[in-house]
Parts: sequence; C-alpha cells; structure tokens
Amino acid sequence: MKKLSERNKTLLLTGGKQTGSMLEGYLYVEEQLDVDEANELEDFCEWVDINVGGCSQYNIDMLFQAFKNPKDASLQLEVLALRKQIERPAFDSYAAREAKNKDRINKLYENVDGNAGEAINTLLCEYLSENEVKAILLRILMRDEAAVELVGKAISEK
Repeated sequence: MKKLSERNKTLLLTGGKQTGSMLEGYLYVEEQLDVDEANELEDFCEWVDINVGGCSQYNIDMLFQAFKNPKDASLQLEVLALRKQIERPAFDSYAAREAKNKDRINKLYENVDGNAGEAINTLLCEYLSENEVKAILLRILMRDEAAVELVGKAISEK
C-alpha cells in the first residue's frame, strides 16, 4: 500500500479518537479493514504510538509516508518535529512500556513449545490490557486448543 485510502484514514482516526491510542484504535476497527491491508495498518498504528504519540487528519498522510520510507531524512525530521509538538509527560513511559511489551511478547512466542497455558498465565499476570491479551492469544491458541478453557476462565476472573 503506497497511500492510505480515505476509508482507512477515517477508520483509524475514529478508532484512535475512541480509544486514545492508535494501536488500540486499530483493534477497535480491525474487523472493518480489508484483510490484505490489516497487518501493515497495525504496524503503522504501533509505529505512530511509539514514535509520535498520536496523529490527526492533518498529519496522518505525512506519518504514513514516513512509516513507509524510514530512510527519508526529511520525513523523519517532520516526525521528530511533530513528536516535540505533541509530547506530553506520560509519553515516554507509555512508549517504553509498549516497546517492553513487544519484546516480552516476541520472547514468549519463541518459547512456546506446545504448552501455551503457561505462556497465557504469564501474559495475564502481567499488565497487558485485555485486548492485547486477546490478540496474542489468537496466535497462541492455534498451537494449543486445550488453552481455550484456561483463557476464558482467566479473562473472566480478571
């Protein structure tokens, strides 16, 4: 995808506005997005949350181009300038938490060896949101169907 369609822009911005985060906003509107574009849009939303802290109708096109062209210095300078404009005190801790979560999740995937129940418990005991856990569980559950009951019970108790 070279450019965001008007439909995708509207959906992502609406989701971000409703949830306060582009990545959570993506999860909010995920079912309305085209399947062949979903992964790239999810990566874009995560990139915006970590690198900028948010976006609007006025800068989403520029941010998407910066995401697609990470070696374009002029676009990356625009991203940095935007980040400085909208930076808020909690931004750094939020970005650090998101990066830490991503690292933990990647390590967890590497270590899942048929016993997804233990991996699920690890995730649920940490501070991930329910939506983050559900998204991760979809991938884990493909390897271990017996974990379905454990997941349902753990989420309902949480």
